[in-house]
Amino acid sequence: MTEGQERVVVVAGGAGNVGEGIVRTFLDEGATVVVPSRSEARLAALRQRMATAVVDRLVGVAADIGTPDGAAAIAAQAESYAPVEVVVAALGGWYQGPPVIETDWATWQRVLHDILHTHFLAARALLPALVQRRRGTYVLINGFSAEEPYPGAGPVSVGAAAQQMLSRMLMTELERTGVGVSQLVLGPVYSRSRSRGRPEWITADEVGAFCAALADGRRKPGLHRLMTKADLQGADAWTPL
Repeated sequence: MTEGQERVVVVAGGAGNVGEGIVRTFLDEGATVVVPSRSEARLAALRQRMATAVVDRLVGVAADIGTPDGAAAIAAQAESYAPVEVVVAALGGWYQGPPVIETDWATWQRVLHDILHTHFLAARALLPALVQRRRGTYVLINGFSAEEPYPGAGPVSVGAAAQQMLSRMLMTELERTGVGVSQLVLGPVYSRSRSRGRPEWITADEVGAFCAALADGRRKPGLHRLMTKADLQGADAWTPL
């Protein structure tokens, strides 16, 4: 990462399990990292888990990126430090419940909002500044349910599939703007809340390192499928059928 001390990175969802690894990576590489969250307590806990040497460059913003006004406020505050160069949207979470036809309307709306609508609001608020400067990196984090229907996770699978198309639309529409748009489709990830699993699973910090490689040009922008550690060494990008 060049000029790391002057680079501003926004990690939307940075207080989450995967987001924490992304935040740690960019802090370790010298960036100022802006993390929005609806919960000041989660931001405080995130700060406590970061190393003392880097925590001063972690900027918490208490705002809701899941609303138009909140997303606009986050973008304005991030840009007030220095021009934002990198945005990573690690938004949404897992849900498992009844089959689709037994899912209540409120749950369906809530999960799709968290998985899909927040990504739209984040992109609409944070991408225009990068496009105007004709440079930067924008990464959307998605999960394997975008491609595999997982029983009991209907709202997540539907929202994740739509999020994948959102990322492809952004790639297509911004292809000649100088902004590199990528999506990472992740398999199971070792994180603070998931310390047990299989040796081939990637870690949250490895996701962060991949995002940093996209930001530095060591990886080409595009759709990347990171199911296991082997995929971290694979081809630069893949295009779904």
